[in-house]
Amino acid sequence: MMRPNKASVDNMLERSMLAMQTLGEDEVLASPLPSLNDISSMTMQQVVSGIQAAASNELAGATVAAACLFHLSNLTQRVYEPGADAGALAATVAAMRAHPDSAAVASSACEVIAYMTLGARDADADEDVKSRLADALQAGAVQAVGAAMSAHAATSADLLQRAVMALATLVGTDAQLRQQAVAAGV
Repeated sequence: MMRPNKASVDNMLERSMLAMQTLGEDEVLASPLPSLNDISSMTMQQVVSGIQAAASNELAGATVAAACLFHLSNLTQRVYEPGADAGALAATVAAMRAHPDSAAVASSACEVIAYMTLGARDADADEDVKSRLADALQAGAVQAVGAAMSAHAATSADLLQRAVMALATLVGTDAQLRQQAVAAGV
């Protein structure tokens, strides 16, 4: 387990204090956001927790979500830890919904979705990747990707490329899912 250094603890305390100052009387403080400096050394599970915290934080959440999603994308391409990705796709879709104005969140999220579901429709796909596809569809990934494409089509070619990749892995040749994508504005 990684021990936080003094600077990251101070940073976390400062952000927590700011968040507490903006809470209403009956609101509860969500999990603290990870430091941007610490994200690149986080494990997959820590990154998923960071994405979940960022999805529930309007103040700095989009920046942290984009950084966590970028790192998660790198992790999914390099190292696969069976079971370590639990909740990753649901957290990814939640971050997209929580920060719809962030092209950076949407772009990295689409890449995560594409890589985590790549090959799920192949005849020889293993049960793990098929399960990840089911998780993504259950979380509403088709609709989230469609919304991201609609919101950022005019401003981010990079996002559109990653969104098309994500939709290809999610939808494949499934006619019903294609209809969902069209209904989502794709």
